[in-house]
Amino acid sequence: MPFQTHAAVFEAPSQVVVRPVEVPDPTSGDVVIDTITSWISPGTELSTLRGDRIHGDTSASPTTPYSFPRVGGYQKIGRVVSVGSDVTSVKAGQVVFATISKVSGMFDQWAGHVKRGVYPEAQVYPLPAGTDPEPFSGAVLTQVGFNAGSRAPVEPGELAVVLGDGLVGLWTAQTLQHRGAKVWIVGRHEDRLAKFKPRAGSGDRAILQERGQSVEGLKKELKEPIAVLVETVSSLKPFTELVQQMKHNGHLVCTAFYGLDDAIHIPDIRCRELSVHTPAGWSRDRLEKTIALLGAGKLDAASMVTHRLPYTEAARAYRMLSNHEDHALGVLLQWPND
Repeated sequence: MPFQTHAAVFEAPSQVVVRPVEVPDPTSGDVVIDTITSWISPGTELSTLRGDRIHGDTSASPTTPYSFPRVGGYQKIGRVVSVGSDVTSVKAGQVVFATISKVSGMFDQWAGHVKRGVYPEAQVYPLPAGTDPEPFSGAVLTQVGFNAGSRAPVEPGELAVVLGDGLVGLWTAQTLQHRGAKVWIVGRHEDRLAKFKPRAGSGDRAILQERGQSVEGLKKELKEPIAVLVETVSSLKPFTELVQQMKHNGHLVCTAFYGLDDAIHIPDIRCRELSVHTPAGWSRDRLEKTIALLGAGKLDAASMVTHRLPYTEAARAYRMLSNHEDHALGVLLQWPND
């Protein structure tokens, strides 16, 4: 039977309300999960909340439909309540990672921040035994960083520059370190850059750049070409300004959300025969690899958590992220079983 549960609903642009929503009847291939902790994805969710995008990387335009109400989010950990007769990968009582669940009566029929959800088995992932489950609650976003950091070829010791010190930038930098690249991460926040851990003797660096500052200073510090350049903050201007510092046959990686007018000018990059990579979304293969790296301690998510709030304070959580309050970065919603 369909049932109701509480969810963090984007009721209208910039308006978050925690209220009941209807969940459809589970099928034989579904898993019912009670959420323990969900992790807000600042970039995707804030732009969706503003109405800047309607689905994934689809920008809103004057001709797109009104995209509210909808349930925000797409990543969490939870405990399996029941499984359908065709489900074989998880069992009742197990703590798992899950992405999007089913919901009725919304603009988008998929939901993230819900108290109890119905999930297709393909959106549910077992966690490594003996690990703290909380750091896995942001695994989709961790996977975006893993995807950005693993997409382009790079040789050990080659220079990779990551623009942006948000969650994706930090996880991209960790992934590139794991692959043996020399990593420079460029950001505007001392507290976030402090989460990046340079390896002894590697040449890794965290570089503070003030808001609006040009990349000329960074250019002067470069003593070698950039093999991989990753953009994570939705600004192609510094990205394109560094093209002339790229290695021939180097790689540009765009991870962020871009407006309809954002573009890379092909003639500017063709002279160096640069490749452009545009990783987005998630896949089961990449999520499984990300979860394995988190479980093995190769990727660090625990230190990225800055705030834990009860789900009833979801509106406050989004406001903190939107207004950059209290150094908010990794903001988790907690869903007690009451």
